[in-house]
Amino acid sequence: IRNLDEYNQGKIYEQSIPAMLTSIILESNPGEVIVDMCAAPGGKTTHIAQLTSNNAKIYAFDNSISKLNKLKENIERLGVKNVNVVFADSRYLHIDYPYLKADKVLLDPPCSALGVRPKLFERKSVKDILACAKYQMQFFKSATEILKKGGVLVYSTCTITPDENELIVKYALENYPLELDTQILYLGSRGLEIMPNYNLLQRFYPDEHDTPGFFIAKFVKV
Repeated sequence: IRNLDEYNQGKIYEQSIPAMLTSIILESNPGEVIVDMCAAPGGKTTHIAQLTSNNAKIYAFDNSISKLNKLKENIERLGVKNVNVVFADSRYLHIDYPYLKADKVLLDPPCSALGVRPKLFERKSVKDILACAKYQMQFFKSATEILKKGGVLVYSTCTITPDENELIVKYALENYPLELDTQILYLGSRGLEIMPNYNLLQRFYPDEHDTPGFFIAKFVKV
């Protein structure tokens, strides 16, 4: 695909169905302030720009310079005009950018990536999974602080572990002014029955849906 003229002309960005669905579930609109907390390499960021016809104010944060450079390359190739790329640790946006108030926030944090395919072998321990989950929890204070009341937060991962998915959602609901909301489109399975309202969550499995393993939750700030 990347050798096609259409790719170099910015007409193509290869992305999985769950990843595309994540941006759609955010339900972004022209004129809104939208924050992508862990944006690089930019698949979801640029998709949101497309969905808002380049007419939203999008802030794309990441704490990796090399990844941000890749994000900038994709933005330029795709002709995106409404994204502000910022080097920052998104766990502290509420401190570093106290006046930032978003209508929509996308949180797709680093994870164990056990849903990514193709993958012949992966060495991950329980300790690794728990470390990822602990790190993911640290983004929610910032996410809820910068989100306007009534605003939408979408949380997603490319992994299948409950510790990084349902249990993170449970943690967020117990510690922050958030409620789960119905997603605009369900193409996968519902969440695991280990928490209330699990049916509002969405999971994808490689063996069942022929996609990467993936998880999506939608919150509203109350």
